[in-house]
Amino acid sequence: MRLLLIFVILILILVLFADDQAAEQAPAEEDAVTQAHRFFAADFFNKCWEVMDKIDRTADDDLNMINMAHASRAHWQVVGTADNWAVGEWQISRAYSLLERAEPCLYHAQACLRICQENDITGFNLGFAYEALGRAQHLLGNKEAAEEFIDLGRKAAADVESKEDKEYLLKELDSVLKK
Repeated sequence: MRLLLIFVILILILVLFADDQAAEQAPAEEDAVTQAHRFFAADFFNKCWEVMDKIDRTADDDLNMINMAHASRAHWQVVGTADNWAVGEWQISRAYSLLERAEPCLYHAQACLRICQENDITGFNLGFAYEALGRAQHLLGNKEAAEEFIDLGRKAAADVESKEDKEYLLKELDSVLKK
């Protein structure tokens, strides 16, 4: 009986010790997972942008571009801020606009604007939400709606402090109706 009691006590000590070690390791593992999400969110975003900039994209490039945009957004959902989520939705919308896929372009542009509105995001990211909506409406053949969104984007540009960022936003807004 005494041997059984000692055995049970040893098992309890091992279980408690294992729980303490797991608790000590959890934050380190969490940090590694968080770091991985951040790395992949940024990496997929940048790689998607590289494919978007290619002049002669192949069908495989197009598929990879879409997959990378969605992957980046998914990783930002875990570790990012509302700004990251809005930019992720914008990038997905832009990728679909390059493929002239109006419906998913519009869907993600609307998601971008919703995130901006729900989180009081203004300026640059709000301007690009309107730019995405303008592109989607232009793809759908709704020139008047596209122009309205471009005008809203220009108004949002007034809140952009960086001259360089403001000029870039305005240039992109101006490019929407030229296609």
